[in-house]
Amino acid sequence: MRAAILDERAVLRITGADARKFLENIITNDVDSLMPDQARFAALLTPQGKIIADFFVVGASEEEGGGFLIDAPAALADDIAKKLGLYKLRAAVSIEQRPDLAVAVIDDGEATAELGVVFGDPRHPGLGQRLVLPADSAKADLEAAGFSMIDASSYHEKRIALGIPDGGKDFMYSNAYPHETDMDQLNGVDFKKGCFIGQEVVSRMERKTTPRTRIVPVTFDTAPFPGVEVKAARGPRDIWAPASTARVSQWCGSTACMKRLRRATRLPRAGSRFLCRSLPGRALCFPENPVSAHNRAMKKHVHADGKKRCVWCGVDPLYVHYHDTEWGVPEYDDRALFEKLILDGFQAGLSWITILRKRDNFRKAFDKFNPEKIARYDAKKLNALMQDEGIVRNKMKIHGARQSARAWLKIQEEGPGFSKLLWDFVGGEPRINKIKMHGGVPVDSKASIAMSKELKERGFNFCGPTIVYAFMQATGMVNDHLTTCYRHKELSK
Repeated sequence: MRAAILDERAVLRITGADARKFLENIITNDVDSLMPDQARFAALLTPQGKIIADFFVVGASEEEGGGFLIDAPAALADDIAKKLGLYKLRAAVSIEQRPDLAVAVIDDGEATAELGVVFGDPRHPGLGQRLVLPADSAKADLEAAGFSMIDASSYHEKRIALGIPDGGKDFMYSNAYPHETDMDQLNGVDFKKGCFIGQEVVSRMERKTTPRTRIVPVTFDTAPFPGVEVKAARGPRDIWAPASTARVSQWCGSTACMKRLRRATRLPRAGSRFLCRSLPGRALCFPENPVSAHNRAMKKHVHADGKKRCVWCGVDPLYVHYHDTEWGVPEYDDRALFEKLILDGFQAGLSWITILRKRDNFRKAFDKFNPEKIARYDAKKLNALMQDEGIVRNKMKIHGARQSARAWLKIQEEGPGFSKLLWDFVGGEPRINKIKMHGGVPVDSKASIAMSKELKERGFNFCGPTIVYAFMQATGMVNDHLTTCYRHKELSK
Protein backbone atom coordinates (compact mmCIF):
# COMPACT_ATOMS: atom_id res chain seq x y z
CA MET A 1 0.00 0.00 0.00
CA ARG A 2 1.29 3.44 -0.96
CA ALA A 3 0.32 7.00 -0.01
CA ALA A 4 1.58 10.52 -0.65
CA ILE A 5 1.06 13.75 1.27
CA LEU A 6 0.15 16.69 -0.95
CA ASP A 7 1.95 19.72 0.48
CA GLU A 8 0.37 21.93 -2.20
CA ARG A 9 -3.11 21.41 -0.74
CA ALA A 10 -4.84 23.17 2.16
CA VAL A 11 -8.03 22.54 4.11
CA LEU A 12 -10.81 24.95 5.01
CA ARG A 13 -13.87 24.20 7.14
CA ILE A 14 -17.33 25.66 6.50
CA THR A 15 -19.77 25.33 9.38
CA GLY A 16 -22.97 26.94 10.61
CA ALA A 17 -26.72 26.54 10.26
CA ASP A 18 -26.69 28.01 6.73
CA ALA A 19 -23.50 26.30 5.50
CA ARG A 20 -25.24 23.85 3.13
CA LYS A 21 -27.51 26.44 1.54
CA PHE A 22 -24.64 28.91 1.33
CA LEU A 23 -22.41 26.57 -0.69
CA GLU A 24 -25.31 25.30 -2.80
CA ASN A 25 -26.00 28.83 -4.02
CA ILE A 26 -22.48 29.73 -5.10
CA ILE A 27 -20.47 26.71 -6.34
CA THR A 28 -20.86 24.60 -9.48
CA ASN A 29 -21.88 21.27 -7.95
CA ASP A 30 -24.72 19.93 -5.83
CA VAL A 31 -24.29 20.22 -2.06
CA ASP A 32 -27.90 19.65 -0.98
CA SER A 33 -27.61 15.87 -1.31
CA LEU A 34 -24.03 15.62 -0.04
CA MET A 35 -23.73 13.13 2.82
CA PRO A 36 -20.96 12.82 5.44
CA ASP A 37 -17.72 11.41 3.99
CA GLN A 38 -18.97 12.00 0.45
CA ALA A 39 -17.21 14.46 -1.83
CA ARG A 40 -18.03 16.67 -4.78
CA PHE A 41 -15.57 18.19 -7.21
CA ALA A 42 -16.62 21.80 -7.73
CA ALA A 43 -15.46 25.32 -8.45
CA LEU A 44 -16.09 28.89 -7.46
CA LEU A 45 -16.56 31.02 -10.58
CA THR A 46 -16.51 34.67 -11.50
CA PRO A 47 -19.85 36.14 -12.64
CA GLN A 48 -18.42 35.77 -16.16
CA GLY A 49 -18.07 32.02 -15.63
CA LYS A 50 -14.30 31.68 -15.27
CA ILE A 51 -12.72 29.53 -12.57
CA ILE A 52 -11.48 31.37 -9.49
CA ALA A 53 -10.59 28.09 -7.79
CA ASP A 54 -11.52 24.43 -8.03
CA PHE A 55 -11.65 22.14 -5.01
CA PHE A 56 -13.30 19.19 -3.32
CA VAL A 57 -16.23 19.72 -0.94
CA VAL A 58 -16.43 16.93 1.63
CA GLY A 59 -19.30 16.34 4.03
CA ALA A 60 -18.08 16.05 7.63
CA SER A 61 -19.94 13.91 10.18
CA GLU A 62 -20.96 15.21 13.60
CA GLU A 63 -18.08 13.25 15.13
CA GLU A 64 -15.74 15.14 12.76
CA GLY A 65 -17.20 18.52 13.70
CA GLY A 66 -19.98 18.70 11.12
CA GLY A 67 -20.23 21.11 8.24
CA PHE A 68 -18.01 20.75 5.20
CA LEU A 69 -14.30 20.46 4.52
CA ILE A 70 -12.79 22.14 1.46
CA ASP A 71 -9.72 20.43 -0.03
CA ALA A 72 -8.21 23.28 -2.07
CA PRO A 73 -4.92 24.54 -3.53
CA ALA A 74 -2.84 25.94 -0.68
CA ALA A 75 -1.77 28.90 -2.81
CA LEU A 76 -5.42 29.97 -3.10
CA ALA A 77 -6.60 29.22 0.44
CA ASP A 78 -6.53 32.87 1.54
CA ASP A 79 -8.32 34.04 -1.61
CA ILE A 80 -11.00 31.37 -1.28
CA ALA A 81 -11.63 32.24 2.37
CA LYS A 82 -11.80 35.94 1.53
CA LYS A 83 -14.13 35.43 -1.42
CA LEU A 84 -16.46 33.16 0.55
CA GLY A 85 -16.46 35.73 3.33
CA LEU A 86 -17.68 38.38 0.90
CA TYR A 87 -20.55 36.20 -0.25
CA LYS A 88 -21.82 35.07 3.14
CA LEU A 89 -23.32 38.46 4.09
CA ARG A 90 -25.54 37.78 7.14
CA ALA A 91 -25.74 34.03 6.68
CA ALA A 92 -25.03 31.88 9.73
CA VAL A 93 -21.78 30.57 8.29
CA SER A 94 -18.28 30.25 9.72
CA ILE A 95 -15.25 29.98 7.41
CA GLU A 96 -11.90 28.98 8.83
CA GLN A 97 -8.60 27.75 7.49
CA ARG A 98 -7.28 24.59 9.10
CA PRO A 99 -3.45 24.46 8.96
CA ASP A 100 -3.63 21.58 11.45
CA LEU A 101 -5.05 19.35 8.70
CA ALA A 102 -3.24 17.85 5.72
CA VAL A 103 -4.35 16.16 2.50
CA ALA A 104 -3.01 12.80 1.36
CA VAL A 105 -3.74 10.57 -1.61
CA ILE A 106 -3.85 6.78 -1.51
CA ASP A 107 -1.95 5.50 -4.53
CA ASP A 108 -2.51 1.85 -3.75
CA GLY A 109 -4.68 0.21 -1.10
CA GLU A 110 -7.55 1.57 0.96
CA ALA A 111 -7.60 3.90 3.93
CA THR A 112 -10.13 3.60 6.75
CA ALA A 113 -12.03 6.25 8.68
CA GLU A 114 -9.72 5.70 11.65
CA LEU A 115 -7.07 7.76 9.82
CA GLY A 116 -9.31 10.74 9.11
CA VAL A 117 -11.92 11.84 6.58
CA VAL A 118 -11.65 9.41 3.65
CA PHE A 119 -13.34 9.92 0.29
CA GLY A 120 -12.98 8.68 -3.27
CA ASP A 121 -11.76 11.18 -5.85
CA PRO A 122 -15.00 12.00 -7.71
CA ARG A 123 -13.19 12.99 -10.91
CA HIS A 124 -11.95 9.54 -11.92
CA PRO A 125 -11.97 6.13 -10.18
CA GLY A 126 -8.35 5.61 -11.22
CA LEU A 127 -7.26 8.40 -8.88
CA GLY A 128 -8.26 6.38 -5.82
CA GLN A 129 -8.91 7.82 -2.38
CA ARG A 130 -8.10 11.15 -0.81
CA LEU A 131 -7.69 11.63 2.91
CA VAL A 132 -7.87 14.62 5.28
CA LEU A 133 -5.95 13.91 8.48
CA PRO A 134 -3.98 15.68 11.23
CA ALA A 135 -0.96 17.41 9.69
CA ASP A 136 1.44 16.90 12.59
CA SER A 137 1.11 13.12 12.56
CA ALA A 138 0.08 12.50 8.93
CA LYS A 139 3.19 10.61 7.88
CA ALA A 140 3.42 8.60 11.11
CA ASP A 141 -0.27 7.71 11.01
CA LEU A 142 -0.09 6.51 7.43
CA GLU A 143 3.02 4.44 8.06
CA ALA A 144 1.46 2.94 11.19
CA ALA A 145 -1.51 1.91 9.04
CA GLY A 146 0.85 0.03 6.71
CA PHE A 147 1.31 2.58 3.93
CA SER A 148 4.67 3.18 2.26
CA MET A 149 5.21 6.89 1.64
CA ILE A 150 5.87 7.93 -1.94
CA ASP A 151 6.56 11.35 -3.42
CA ALA A 152 3.64 13.36 -4.73
CA SER A 153 5.24 13.33 -8.20
CA SER A 154 4.17 9.69 -8.56
CA TYR A 155 0.57 10.70 -7.97
CA HIS A 156 0.81 13.53 -10.49
CA GLU A 157 2.26 11.15 -13.07
CA LYS A 158 -0.83 8.98 -12.71
CA ARG A 159 -3.09 12.04 -12.80
CA ILE A 160 -1.52 13.29 -16.03
CA ALA A 161 -1.68 9.85 -17.64
CA LEU A 162 -5.43 9.77 -16.89
CA GLY A 163 -5.89 13.19 -18.46
CA ILE A 164 -6.95 15.00 -15.28
CA PRO A 165 -5.78 18.65 -15.32
CA ASP A 166 -4.52 20.49 -12.25
CA GLY A 167 -5.24 24.19 -11.77
CA GLY A 168 -2.22 26.49 -11.68
CA LYS A 169 -0.19 23.93 -13.63
CA ASP A 170 -2.25 22.87 -16.63
CA PHE A 171 -4.40 26.00 -16.76
CA MET A 172 -4.38 29.39 -15.11
CA TYR A 173 -7.09 30.35 -12.66
CA SER A 174 -9.39 33.24 -13.66
CA ASN A 175 -8.47 32.52 -17.28
CA ALA A 176 -10.43 29.36 -18.10
CA TYR A 177 -14.04 28.19 -18.18
CA PRO A 178 -15.13 24.88 -16.59
CA HIS A 179 -15.68 23.26 -20.01
CA GLU A 180 -12.16 24.19 -21.09
CA THR A 181 -10.68 22.38 -18.09
CA ASP A 182 -12.93 19.32 -18.57
CA MET A 183 -14.95 19.95 -15.38
CA ASP A 184 -18.15 19.08 -17.24
CA GLN A 185 -16.67 15.62 -17.95
CA LEU A 186 -15.04 15.18 -14.55
CA ASN A 187 -18.23 15.47 -12.46
CA GLY A 188 -17.44 19.06 -11.54
CA VAL A 189 -20.67 20.74 -12.70
CA ASP A 190 -24.27 19.86 -11.91
CA PHE A 191 -26.36 21.19 -14.79
CA LYS A 192 -29.62 20.25 -13.07
CA LYS A 193 -29.13 22.27 -9.89
CA GLY A 194 -30.40 25.79 -9.35
CA CYS A 195 -28.49 28.99 -9.82
CA PHE A 196 -24.87 29.48 -8.83
CA ILE A 197 -22.37 32.22 -9.58
CA GLY A 198 -21.44 32.09 -13.27
CA GLN A 199 -24.18 29.54 -14.00
CA GLU A 200 -25.66 31.41 -16.97
CA VAL A 201 -22.39 31.32 -18.92
CA VAL A 202 -21.67 27.69 -18.06
CA SER A 203 -25.17 26.58 -19.06
CA ARG A 204 -24.96 28.47 -22.34
CA MET A 205 -21.65 26.75 -23.16
CA GLU A 206 -23.23 23.39 -22.39
CA ARG A 207 -26.34 23.90 -24.51
CA LYS A 208 -25.35 26.11 -27.42
CA THR A 209 -21.64 26.20 -28.06
CA THR A 210 -18.60 24.00 -28.46
CA PRO A 211 -15.70 24.85 -26.12
CA ARG A 212 -12.81 26.40 -28.00
CA THR A 213 -10.27 24.50 -25.93
CA ARG A 214 -9.93 21.24 -24.06
CA ILE A 215 -7.06 19.86 -22.00
CA VAL A 216 -5.77 16.45 -23.07
CA PRO A 217 -2.66 14.38 -22.30
CA VAL A 218 -0.08 14.32 -25.07
CA THR A 219 2.57 11.65 -25.55
CA PHE A 220 5.93 12.55 -27.11
CA ASP A 221 8.74 10.34 -28.34
CA THR A 222 11.21 12.77 -26.79
CA ALA A 223 10.76 15.50 -24.21
CA PRO A 224 9.45 18.75 -25.74
CA PHE A 225 9.94 22.17 -24.24
CA PRO A 226 7.60 25.08 -23.49
CA GLY A 227 6.36 26.69 -26.69
CA VAL A 228 6.49 23.71 -29.03
CA GLU A 229 3.40 23.61 -31.29
CA VAL A 230 1.48 20.41 -31.84
CA LYS A 231 -0.20 20.37 -35.25
CA ALA A 232 -2.75 18.13 -36.90
CA ALA A 233 -1.01 15.64 -39.17
CA ARG A 234 -3.81 15.87 -41.71
CA GLY A 235 -4.55 19.42 -42.71
CA PRO A 236 -2.79 22.69 -41.91
CA ARG A 237 -4.89 23.80 -38.96
CA ASP A 238 -3.29 23.83 -35.55
CA ILE A 239 -5.21 21.76 -33.05
CA TRP A 240 -3.26 23.26 -30.22
CA ALA A 241 -1.53 26.59 -29.85
CA PRO A 242 0.15 27.12 -26.47
CA ALA A 243 -0.88 30.04 -24.34
CA SER A 244 1.85 31.81 -22.40
CA THR A 245 0.81 29.83 -19.32
CA ALA A 246 0.70 26.39 -20.97
CA ARG A 247 3.88 24.70 -19.75
CA VAL A 248 5.56 21.40 -20.35
CA SER A 249 6.57 21.51 -16.69
CA GLN A 250 3.85 18.94 -16.24
CA TRP A 251 6.39 16.48 -17.59
CA CYS A 252 6.39 13.54 -15.26
CA GLY A 253 9.15 11.09 -16.02
CA SER A 254 7.11 9.26 -18.62
CA THR A 255 6.42 10.90 -21.96
CA ALA A 256 3.07 12.43 -21.03
CA CYS A 257 2.21 16.05 -20.44
CA MET A 258 -0.95 18.16 -20.40
CA LYS A 259 -1.72 20.46 -23.28
CA ARG A 260 -4.57 22.77 -24.20
CA LEU A 261 -6.15 21.70 -27.46
CA ARG A 262 -7.42 24.60 -29.52
CA ARG A 263 -9.55 25.07 -32.61
CA ALA A 264 -10.16 21.38 -33.09
CA THR A 265 -13.17 20.66 -35.27
CA ARG A 266 -13.96 17.76 -32.98
CA LEU A 267 -12.92 18.21 -29.40
CA PRO A 268 -12.04 14.97 -27.62
CA ARG A 269 -13.32 13.85 -24.28
CA ALA A 270 -11.19 14.19 -21.19
CA GLY A 271 -8.59 11.46 -21.14
CA SER A 272 -8.26 11.21 -24.93
CA ARG A 273 -4.65 10.74 -25.96
CA PHE A 274 -2.66 12.21 -28.83
CA LEU A 275 0.49 10.48 -30.02
CA CYS A 276 2.92 13.03 -31.37
CA ARG A 277 4.51 10.76 -33.91
CA SER A 278 3.63 9.11 -37.21
CA LEU A 279 2.48 5.52 -37.08
CA PRO A 280 1.92 3.25 -40.10
CA GLY A 281 -1.52 4.00 -41.43
CA ARG A 282 -2.46 6.58 -38.81
CA ALA A 283 -0.37 9.70 -38.53
CA LEU A 284 -2.12 11.49 -35.70
CA CYS A 285 -0.15 14.63 -34.84
CA PHE A 286 3.40 15.79 -34.59
CA PRO A 287 5.47 18.41 -32.76
CA GLU A 288 7.30 21.16 -34.51
CA ASN A 289 11.05 20.54 -34.81
CA PRO A 290 12.26 21.37 -31.27
CA VAL A 291 15.61 22.72 -32.48
CA SER A 292 13.99 25.14 -34.92
CA ALA A 293 11.50 26.34 -32.33
CA HIS A 294 14.27 26.74 -29.75
CA ASN A 295 16.43 28.77 -32.11
CA ARG A 296 13.50 31.03 -32.89
CA ALA A 297 12.81 31.54 -29.19
CA MET A 298 16.45 32.27 -28.41
CA LYS A 299 16.56 35.14 -30.91
CA LYS A 300 14.26 37.00 -28.52
CA HIS A 301 16.70 36.58 -25.68
CA VAL A 302 19.73 38.42 -27.02
CA HIS A 303 19.65 41.49 -24.80
CA ALA A 304 20.61 45.07 -25.54
CA ASP A 305 24.08 44.47 -24.08
CA GLY A 306 24.63 41.74 -26.67
CA LYS A 307 24.59 38.93 -24.10
CA LYS A 308 22.52 35.80 -24.46
CA ARG A 309 20.69 34.75 -21.32
CA CYS A 310 18.41 31.95 -20.21
CA VAL A 311 14.93 32.19 -21.69
CA TRP A 312 13.11 32.38 -18.35
CA CYS A 313 14.49 35.75 -17.18
CA GLY A 314 12.90 37.71 -20.03
CA VAL A 315 13.69 41.44 -20.06
CA ASP A 316 12.37 42.54 -16.66
CA PRO A 317 15.35 44.46 -15.14
CA LEU A 318 14.80 42.91 -11.70
CA TYR A 319 14.65 39.40 -13.15
CA VAL A 320 17.68 39.99 -15.40
CA HIS A 321 19.71 41.29 -12.45
CA TYR A 322 18.73 38.26 -10.39
CA HIS A 323 19.72 35.97 -13.25
CA ASP A 324 23.07 37.70 -13.71
CA THR A 325 24.12 38.03 -10.08
CA GLU A 326 22.37 35.40 -7.97
CA TRP A 327 20.81 32.47 -9.84
CA GLY A 328 23.23 29.57 -9.99
CA VAL A 329 25.90 31.20 -7.80
CA PRO A 330 27.06 28.64 -5.18
CA GLU A 331 25.76 29.58 -1.73
CA TYR A 332 27.23 27.94 1.36
CA ASP A 333 25.95 30.18 4.14
CA ASP A 334 23.57 28.35 6.50
CA ARG A 335 21.23 31.29 7.05
CA ALA A 336 21.15 32.35 3.38
CA LEU A 337 20.27 28.81 2.36
CA PHE A 338 17.47 28.78 4.94
CA GLU A 339 16.07 32.05 3.53
CA LYS A 340 16.09 30.76 -0.04
CA LEU A 341 14.39 27.49 0.91
CA ILE A 342 11.63 29.33 2.77
CA LEU A 343 11.07 31.75 -0.12
CA ASP A 344 10.94 28.88 -2.59
CA GLY A 345 8.27 27.33 -0.40
CA PHE A 346 6.25 30.55 -0.52
CA GLN A 347 6.60 30.47 -4.29
CA ALA A 348 4.62 27.20 -4.56
CA GLY A 349 1.72 27.86 -6.93
CA LEU A 350 3.10 31.28 -7.87
CA SER A 351 5.86 32.65 -10.10
CA TRP A 352 9.33 33.44 -8.74
CA ILE A 353 9.15 37.03 -9.98
CA THR A 354 6.18 37.54 -7.62
CA ILE A 355 8.34 36.48 -4.66
CA LEU A 356 11.34 38.43 -5.93
CA ARG A 357 9.33 41.64 -6.00
CA LYS A 358 8.21 41.02 -2.43
CA ARG A 359 11.57 39.75 -1.13
CA ASP A 360 12.50 42.92 0.76
CA ASN A 361 9.07 42.87 2.42
CA PHE A 362 9.60 39.23 3.35
CA ARG A 363 12.99 40.00 4.89
CA LYS A 364 11.52 42.81 6.97
CA ALA A 365 8.49 40.76 8.06
CA PHE A 366 10.54 37.66 8.94
CA ASP A 367 13.34 39.40 10.85
CA LYS A 368 15.86 39.03 8.01
CA PHE A 369 15.10 35.30 8.06
CA ASN A 370 16.83 34.80 11.37
CA PRO A 371 15.85 31.20 12.25
CA GLU A 372 16.35 31.78 15.99
CA LYS A 373 13.74 34.54 15.95
CA ILE A 374 11.34 32.81 13.58
CA ALA A 375 11.37 29.64 15.70
CA ARG A 376 10.04 31.70 18.65
CA TYR A 377 7.15 33.33 16.79
CA ASP A 378 3.98 33.23 18.89
CA ALA A 379 0.35 33.40 17.79
CA LYS A 380 0.38 37.20 17.90
CA LYS A 381 3.32 37.41 15.51
CA LEU A 382 1.85 34.80 13.17
CA ASN A 383 -1.44 36.68 13.07
CA ALA A 384 0.45 39.91 12.33
CA LEU A 385 2.12 38.23 9.37
CA MET A 386 -1.29 37.18 8.09
CA GLN A 387 -2.23 40.87 7.96
CA ASP A 388 0.95 41.97 6.16
CA GLU A 389 -0.03 42.87 2.60
CA GLY A 390 3.62 43.04 1.55
CA ILE A 391 4.09 39.25 1.66
CA VAL A 392 2.21 36.16 0.50
CA ARG A 393 -0.39 35.71 3.21
CA ASN A 394 -0.80 31.97 3.24
CA LYS A 395 -1.46 30.60 6.70
CA MET A 396 0.04 27.16 6.06
CA LYS A 397 3.21 28.64 4.59
CA ILE A 398 3.62 31.15 7.41
CA HIS A 399 3.16 28.48 10.08
CA GLY A 400 5.39 26.19 8.04
CA ALA A 401 8.21 28.75 8.13
CA ARG A 402 8.20 28.60 11.93
CA GLN A 403 8.28 24.80 11.88
CA SER A 404 11.13 24.84 9.35
CA ALA A 405 13.08 27.30 11.50
CA ARG A 406 12.83 24.93 14.44
CA ALA A 407 14.03 22.08 12.23
CA TRP A 408 16.96 24.25 11.06
CA LEU A 409 17.98 24.99 14.66
CA LYS A 410 17.98 21.31 15.50
CA ILE A 411 20.29 20.57 12.57
CA GLN A 412 22.63 23.34 13.67
CA GLU A 413 22.68 22.13 17.26
CA GLU A 414 22.95 18.40 16.61
CA GLY A 415 24.83 18.49 13.31
CA PRO A 416 25.92 18.25 10.65
CA GLY A 417 24.96 21.87 9.91
CA PHE A 418 22.43 23.00 7.32
CA SER A 419 24.88 23.84 4.53
CA LYS A 420 26.84 20.61 4.87
CA LEU A 421 23.66 18.54 5.02
CA LEU A 422 22.41 19.99 1.73
CA TRP A 423 25.67 20.20 -0.20
CA ASP A 424 26.49 16.57 0.61
CA PHE A 425 23.67 15.58 -1.76
CA VAL A 426 25.78 16.87 -4.67
CA GLY A 427 29.15 15.80 -3.30
CA GLY A 428 30.01 19.21 -1.87
CA GLU A 429 30.45 21.00 -5.20
CA PRO A 430 28.20 22.23 -8.03
CA ARG A 431 27.06 19.80 -10.66
CA ILE A 432 27.62 21.32 -14.09
CA ASN A 433 24.87 20.43 -16.51
CA LYS A 434 25.18 21.12 -20.21
CA ILE A 435 21.67 21.94 -21.33
CA LYS A 436 21.31 23.34 -24.82
CA MET A 437 17.58 23.99 -24.95
CA HIS A 438 15.15 25.33 -22.38
CA GLY A 439 13.02 22.19 -22.71
CA GLY A 440 15.93 20.13 -21.46
CA VAL A 441 15.95 21.77 -18.03
CA PRO A 442 14.63 19.20 -15.55
CA VAL A 443 12.08 19.97 -12.85
CA ASP A 444 13.59 17.54 -10.35
CA SER A 445 16.41 15.02 -10.00
CA LYS A 446 17.44 12.04 -7.90
CA ALA A 447 19.34 14.45 -5.65
CA SER A 448 16.34 16.77 -5.19
CA ILE A 449 14.07 13.79 -4.43
CA ALA A 450 16.53 12.51 -1.82
CA MET A 451 17.04 16.00 -0.35
CA SER A 452 13.29 16.58 -0.21
CA LYS A 453 12.77 13.33 1.66
CA GLU A 454 15.52 14.19 4.16
CA LEU A 455 14.16 17.67 4.79
CA LYS A 456 10.62 16.41 5.32
CA GLU A 457 11.82 13.78 7.75
CA ARG A 458 13.63 16.49 9.69
CA GLY A 459 10.47 18.59 9.96
CA PHE A 460 10.66 21.06 7.08
CA ASN A 461 7.53 22.11 5.19
CA PHE A 462 6.90 23.00 1.53
CA CYS A 463 9.98 21.19 0.29
CA GLY A 464 8.78 18.78 -2.39
CA PRO A 465 11.26 17.59 -5.05
CA THR A 466 10.27 20.29 -7.56
CA ILE A 467 10.63 23.08 -5.00
CA VAL A 468 13.93 21.62 -3.83
CA TYR A 469 15.28 21.37 -7.36
CA ALA A 470 14.45 25.04 -8.00
CA PHE A 471 16.27 25.78 -4.73
CA MET A 472 19.28 23.76 -5.89
CA GLN A 473 19.37 25.66 -9.18
CA ALA A 474 19.18 29.04 -7.46
CA THR A 475 21.85 28.27 -4.87
CA GLY A 476 24.32 26.87 -7.39
CA MET A 477 24.17 23.23 -6.36
CA VAL A 478 23.46 22.60 -10.03
CA ASN A 479 24.41 24.85 -12.92
CA ASP A 480 21.35 24.81 -15.15
CA HIS A 481 22.15 27.92 -17.15
CA LEU A 482 21.78 27.04 -20.82
CA THR A 483 25.07 26.51 -22.61
CA THR A 484 24.09 29.45 -24.84
CA CYS A 485 23.81 31.71 -21.76
CA TYR A 486 26.95 33.70 -20.95
CA ARG A 487 26.62 32.81 -17.24
CA HIS A 488 27.04 29.07 -17.85
CA LYS A 489 30.70 29.45 -18.76
CA GLU A 490 31.39 31.92 -15.94
CA LEU A 491 29.92 29.60 -13.31
CA SER A 492 31.62 26.51 -14.72
CA LYS A 493 35.14 27.74 -13.97
